[in-house]
Amino acid sequence: MAIATGKVAEADGEAVLVDLNQDISGVENEIAVAEDIERDFVEFVEFTLGFIDNLQRDWWELDKKHLWWCKQLLFPEGFSVSRSGKIYTPKISEFYRLAGIKKDSEEPSFSQMVTLPGLEPGLPP
Repeated sequence: MAIATGKVAEADGEAVLVDLNQDISGVENEIAVAEDIERDFVEFVEFTLGFIDNLQRDWWELDKKHLWWCKQLLFPEGFSVSRSGKIYTPKISEFYRLAGIKKDSEEPSFSQMVTLPGLEPGLPP
């Protein structure tokens, strides 16, 4: 009869509120997990780029398990060392590509905004 009169029983309303609050809590938990994943990824990338910067110094200090992990990340298809001591790898890791990208200067560059003499608009007579 509630549908015909347009009234909802108080118990039904409470049940709907409880369901909505549970849904909201679930979404809030998913957001928190997603933020943790993003934070973990940033920490991982910072560690990896720092490791690449100090590769020569830190490489031999790793234990066997971590050495294998880093080797897989940095040299996905392995590497070889020539008799002369040079290192070769058939595929360059994406981490090396990221480390080579330099950020733009924080200050604006106006050098590209200067026009050549004679190209500026004419002055009104």
